[in-house]
Amino acid sequence: MRPGDSVIEGGVVARVYLEGSLPEDLAARVADALVIGPQRTATQDIEYAIDQLAEVAMRALSPGINDPFTAINCVDRMGHALAALARRPLPSAERRDDDGTIRLVVVPYTYRDIVKAAFGQLRETTRTHVAVSLRLLDVIRRVAEFSPPVSLRKALAEEARVVFESAAAAAGHEADRDRLAARHAEVARALETG
Repeated sequence: MRPGDSVIEGGVVARVYLEGSLPEDLAARVADALVIGPQRTATQDIEYAIDQLAEVAMRALSPGINDPFTAINCVDRMGHALAALARRPLPSAERRDDDGTIRLVVVPYTYRDIVKAAFGQLRETTRTHVAVSLRLLDVIRRVAEFSPPVSLRKALAEEARVVFESAAAAAGHEADRDRLAARHAEVARALETG
């Protein structure tokens, strides 16, 4: 499990592998190492803030509100977060003690997971909003300028392709499709040289 995952009462949250006999207080020690609450928080849950921004953006684009400027602002903020991630490696799944012995193996975050959280649901909502789809592509291009790791570049390239294809299919005018194609080409170039 990762921070932010939903826990069902009585469900498994950890598995312990050890040599020798099982310490009587092991369950209590594992429970003391966990923080479980009624809702997600930003503490150690990298996708939580991204999910909140995506939700605000999607609500802004709902027919009753139709506020693409708020959605664009949210997309820009997600871009800031992705740019920060592009400048640092994601933590390893292994947690080691001072002697280098593996003490804990966690489900790691991947760049693909984070990019999908940032743009996946939002992409479907923005497909009929050309301005927001263009901004999604702009943000991906700007993140590419930070020379992100290969796995992040691949995740961004895949997302840019899907944003372009989805928005171009929904675009009602050839001029919009041309703008989307040109912007996607800029993104592809930036990701190749990034």
